[in-house]
Amino acid sequence: KALKEILSKRPSGGRPFTAFNLVVVSPLTRACETANIVFGETPGTYGGEEVPPPRILVREECRERYGKYVCDSRRSGAELETEFPRFDFSELETNEDEWHTDERETPLAIQDRAIEFLQWLSSRPERCVAVVTHHEFLRHLF
Repeated sequence: KALKEILSKRPSGGRPFTAFNLVVVSPLTRACETANIVFGETPGTYGGEEVPPPRILVREECRERYGKYVCDSRRSGAELETEFPRFDFSELETNEDEWHTDERETPLAIQDRAIEFLQWLSSRPERCVAVVTHHEFLRHLF
């Protein structure tokens, strides 16, 4: 709670940290938990007025590198929806984690996925967007 209060007072393009139009989050539990802590149910403020909590949209493309390790797999969409009822899971293609396999995703495949994610993100109408993702995804993105 203290972290959220500190972050809510930091300016971000003239807006408080928590005043986003959209939050896009990986479907892995650790990312969902982080998004819920930072953006959860408490509204932000902007210009002295309360701003409702942003829409939190779950997208497979910004998940951690998948394959081989169980820590990089996700739970079913139904389980996640129960734990994070405010999140929008409508864009998950399947309830089960069909991305996770016994083979590790290659660096080139992660880069391709990251580019697809950026293309999708740039097509969004929202202007103030946060992405809650993972180190390995970001490392291959940049």
